[in-house]
Amino acid sequence: MKRTTLILALLIFVSGLAYGQEAYLDKTFGDGGVVTVALDWDEYINPYDVQSLPDGKIIHVGEISDPLEGNGIYVIRHHPDGQIDHSFGDQGRSVYYTGGYSNNTKLYRYPNGRLLVYGDRNDSKIGGLVPLLVRFFANGRIDSTFGDNGMYEPPRSVVGGGCFESIKVDKEGTIYAIGATLLRGSISPIYHPSITRITSLGKNDSSFGDMGVMIVGAGSDKGTVNHAVMYEDNKCIFSVSPHNVSESSLNIFCTYLDGTIDSSFGTNGRIMTNLSDTYEYISRIIVDPDGKILCTAGMRSSQGGDNSVLLRFLANGEFDYTFGEFGVAPIPGEPNRWAFDIALDSNKNIIQWGRNVHYDHIIMYYLPNGQVDSSRGGNGTSQVIQKYNWWISSAATDRYGRFVFVGHAAGRDGIGTAFLCRMHNTGQAPAVSVPKVSSSVFMYPTPSTDNCTVTYTLPASSQCTITLRDESGREVRTFVQDEYRTAGKQDEDIDLRGLASGVYFLSIEHDDKTETAKLIKQ
Repeated sequence: MKRTTLILALLIFVSGLAYGQEAYLDKTFGDGGVVTVALDWDEYINPYDVQSLPDGKIIHVGEISDPLEGNGIYVIRHHPDGQIDHSFGDQGRSVYYTGGYSNNTKLYRYPNGRLLVYGDRNDSKIGGLVPLLVRFFANGRIDSTFGDNGMYEPPRSVVGGGCFESIKVDKEGTIYAIGATLLRGSISPIYHPSITRITSLGKNDSSFGDMGVMIVGAGSDKGTVNHAVMYEDNKCIFSVSPHNVSESSLNIFCTYLDGTIDSSFGTNGRIMTNLSDTYEYISRIIVDPDGKILCTAGMRSSQGGDNSVLLRFLANGEFDYTFGEFGVAPIPGEPNRWAFDIALDSNKNIIQWGRNVHYDHIIMYYLPNGQVDSSRGGNGTSQVIQKYNWWISSAATDRYGRFVFVGHAAGRDGIGTAFLCRMHNTGQAPAVSVPKVSSSVFMYPTPSTDNCTVTYTLPASSQCTITLRDESGREVRTFVQDEYRTAGKQDEDIDLRGLASGVYFLSIEHDDKTETAKLIKQ
């Protein structure tokens, strides 16, 4: 694999950042809340998905283009403070060159930390898109036992193209992928909603459907799958844009993973509804703890421009008329705002991310009943980034309720870079007070693994206490408690064994003075 130096570039667009009263930049992250990631000068990266891991680390995936190696996918992992995690892959990143552009890549994480990157990729053999699935070990190395040297190959006798929109892995390691399939030999490029069953070794399960691929719904149900959600009881729901764009309808299907339609859902397993006479589509679906289905729906006007609305259905597929206005909640503020992602906080409040007509990235807040939460931000919205050539592509919430955004920024000479930013959300997560790091305290090695040494100087002999706190300010370990130290230079050996990976702050108290050093534990 080609080795590349990953650079955390200094953010020079400070004037382009703005935030409302409810969402604000997390100063413990990167440079004032923002990290930009640049690879080699001639490489182009475009992120599509971001996740916050249980240990606080952040991982994002997307496409990469290299003039020598070609096109493929990348995975990059960061420490909780935004710095590149060099223990992952090749100096913090892992790349798999697929031979074609990879679009809308997403990430699935196994309980043991292994990673599946999925979506679609351009295949020169058929001159179009085919499903993408690549597996990595938890450390970022390619799992060459999977598929063909790490990448899944769809059966050429059945699949003439398609994509994967959502996947689920059962206890035996079998992979179920929901997406759209273009059948081999089709006279016209018409996609069908489908389920593909893939073995733990990355090969289609030939005992399922047609060589592992099962077309879902009646033969007339043709179209592209926009988003899908898997349930724990082997059931899934997915939205479909009709093949004929002149049709104006929202379509949601519910089926079991064996292809059987759930006839108790909607009308014979399907919701089909019209909101207006404009072309409509559902871009995102989530299911809340009560089983209700939240959807971000877009309405594309024939005069140009998009508008989004928020819909909620009951678990059986009926409109939830207690939500918003008869089941529909309009996006707050001015027209031509559209959303591309949605989440719930611990109180079932609804949060959406999107853009307005001025290309400003915004966060939109709703109460659980679908009414705009006007107490947050400016009448229910907060601005994230005001930068025309910065495009947010995905968002996630971390273990403290903070928002993590990933996107693409156009670099010099058109070379693409990725950016990450993290923002607090007051009322859901405590604001983290960032300790001031002392220039007179040194730690090595950095990052550290099991042990490190801290060096500091005492102007006079005194009692010392050395403690370690996590990013939230919680004390996690005391190394020295009121022990006497003589004046002069001090070297303290610090035992980090048993600590989770992440960012910490080491405090040294002496003579009514506190000095602080930043510690990164790998």
